[in-house]
Amino acid sequence: MKLVLSHYSFESPIEFKEDIVNYLVLENQRNFTDHLFEIYCQIKDEEGGFILSKNDENIEFFKNVELIVDPFSLNLNNKKMIGNLLAKMKDDAFGERHYLKTEGMLSTVYSTILSIARDQNFSVTMNEGVDIMGLFKLLDVRLEYTSDKLVDKICEYISICSEYSQTILFIFVNLRSFFTNDELKDFYKFLFYNKIHVLMIESRLSDISENEKAKIIDEDLCEVTLTGKNPTQSTKFEV
Repeated sequence: MKLVLSHYSFESPIEFKEDIVNYLVLENQRNFTDHLFEIYCQIKDEEGGFILSKNDENIEFFKNVELIVDPFSLNLNNKKMIGNLLAKMKDDAFGERHYLKTEGMLSTVYSTILSIARDQNFSVTMNEGVDIMGLFKLLDVRLEYTSDKLVDKICEYISICSEYSQTILFIFVNLRSFFTNDELKDFYKFLFYNKIHVLMIESRLSDISENEKAKIIDEDLCEVTLTGKNPTQSTKFEV
């Protein structure tokens, strides 16, 4: 899959490749804030200057991009995620593996409640059959983390989003400052193994490794692209 993120202010687009983590370093505070606000608005399906393309075709930004500013408050159980989880569980319930047990369970539940209703002293009415989605919601089916470690929770969140939403690009803001070097390496291993695309937006970046590529826009809006330790491009923009 060829995934590219472009913006009218960039000299060149950001192309996401396997085994490479892309950084966008915005050293100018106003520029940093403006770009984040654009991303925030576009995720809400509002206007902005970013264009995301997949295999050379533009795709809807708000459906395919996740912006993560606070890694400590990642919500697994938002409306979209839970809705997709329950839909997947419903498909599984009536799939080949669980079909007979599901039908038997629903029939038993319905007949039991119907029998209890008939034992009442007054007329009781109820819907015919039992809705499996209603049972899921009644039982408060939800997703949960299996680890308390921040890097593991972030990896779980990405995995779950990839499974239960259309997200194909995760944008993190100043995430590097939350990780030790070893945790950052573990995070990269997870991304590379699962072929996950991320954009790390930072306000500063002291150095980059061989698995990182950075587009740096400095205080004067001069753009420099670094791959490993080697500068590959430098341009100054007028604003």
